[in-house]
Amino acid sequence: MQGTTHPVKELLYTIGDSDPSLIILHPSFVHFETPLREGTKNSIPFMDQDPFTQSVAPTAVQLPLFNSQCPLDRRALMIYTSGTTSSPKGCVTTHKNITFQAECLVKAWKYAPSDHLIHVLPLHHVHGIINGLTASFLSGVTVEMHPKFDPKVIWSRWQDRGSSTMFMAVPTIYSRLVDYFETHIRGTEQESAARDGARALRLVVSGSAALPTPIKAKFAEITGQTLLERYGMTEIGMAISCGLEVEKRIDGSVGWPLPGVQVRLTEKETGQVVESVDEDGQIEIKGDNVFLEYWRRPEATVKEFTTDGWFKTGDVARRDASGAYFIQGRASVDLIKSGGYKISALEVERKMLGLDIIQEVAVVGLADEEWGQRVAAVVKQRPGVRPPHILHTVRKFNAN
Repeated sequence: MQGTTHPVKELLYTIGDSDPSLIILHPSFVHFETPLREGTKNSIPFMDQDPFTQSVAPTAVQLPLFNSQCPLDRRALMIYTSGTTSSPKGCVTTHKNITFQAECLVKAWKYAPSDHLIHVLPLHHVHGIINGLTASFLSGVTVEMHPKFDPKVIWSRWQDRGSSTMFMAVPTIYSRLVDYFETHIRGTEQESAARDGARALRLVVSGSAALPTPIKAKFAEITGQTLLERYGMTEIGMAISCGLEVEKRIDGSVGWPLPGVQVRLTEKETGQVVESVDEDGQIEIKGDNVFLEYWRRPEATVKEFTTDGWFKTGDVARRDASGAYFIQGRASVDLIKSGGYKISALEVERKMLGLDIIQEVAVVGLADEEWGQRVAAVVKQRPGVRPPHILHTVRKFNAN
C-alpha cells in the first residue's frame, strides 16, 4: 500500500521494488497514471475505474474470484517503512499477524458493534488500516470514512452528540482541533454542544508520534477526554497501550504490553535484559503481532532480530515500578549524548512545549568537541512572540 501524497519519484520506487501484478488507482488520482506508466519498465496493468462499479470496457482488467479460504501464514499486506536511516523497505505481514494485531486491540479497547468510528487517517499506515479499519470490521464497528481531516467537519460531527463513539488521530490533528475550537467555537453558541458531544465519545486515541503534554491537557480541558496513548510501528502493529481507565493514562507514558505481546528492554552494548526500573533500554518485541519479513531483503530481516527471536525496534524506553513504559525516542536520532549523560530529545521537546510562547519545537544534538554533543532546538514561536523573548525564556527554562 502506498499513499498518493508521496511524490511520483517515491511511488515509482515502491512500484519498482514491490513488483506488483496490478495497480489500482481511484478515479480522483488518475492523473498519476501517465507518469507512473512512463516510469515503469514492465507493462503493469492499471485499474482506474471505480472498483465498486461493473466495467463493460473490453480492455478492463479481469480479477480472479475472491477466495475466503486462505492459510493464516500467507502474506496479506505490505506497507513500506518510512526509511529513516535507509531506503524504504516493504514490511510484509501475514493474515495471522493482522488477525492477532486486530484481536488484541479489540480485547484491550473493547470495540463493539455499537461503536461508530470517524476515520480520518491514511490507510498506508498501521494506525489507519489496522487500528482504525481492520479491528473495527472484525468487531462490527460502523466506520465513517473521510477522505481527509478537516477540523470544522469533525467538530460539526461531534456536536451531533452520540452519533459517533470513537476517534483516532495523530498529535498534530489534536493540536488543530484545539486551535479550531479556540478560534471558531469558544464563546459562541456552538460551544456547549461541541463540548458535550466530544465528552460523549467512548474512546479517543493518539498515536504515531509523541503527544505533547500541553496538547493533551488543552484537549482534556475542552472535551473532558484524556487521550489514550499507545506504542506501535509498521513491523509490529500495536504492542503497548495505556488502559481504558483514566487513571491508567499516565502523562508521557504509552502504558503496558497488550494481551499476548511480549516486551523487554535490553542494553545496547551487551544485549543483557534490563530488569531494573527507571533505566533506559532498547525495546524488543515478541509475539504473533511481529511481521514476517522485509520484502526481498533477507539479510535486513535477519539483522533486525536477536538470536533468540526478538524483534529489535530501534526505540529506547524506560519502565517504571508499575510496568508502564515511557518512550525516550529512536536510538539512532533521539538520544543525545552530552557530557556523559544520555538526554532524550523527546523529553526535552515535551517540556519545552509546556511553554506558552512555543508553538512547535524540534530538539537535536549538535557535534561538540568538549561535550560530545550539545542540545539544540529549532523553535517556532507563537504569533506575536518576539525572538528575544524566546531566548530569555528558554535560557531560564534550561537553567531550571
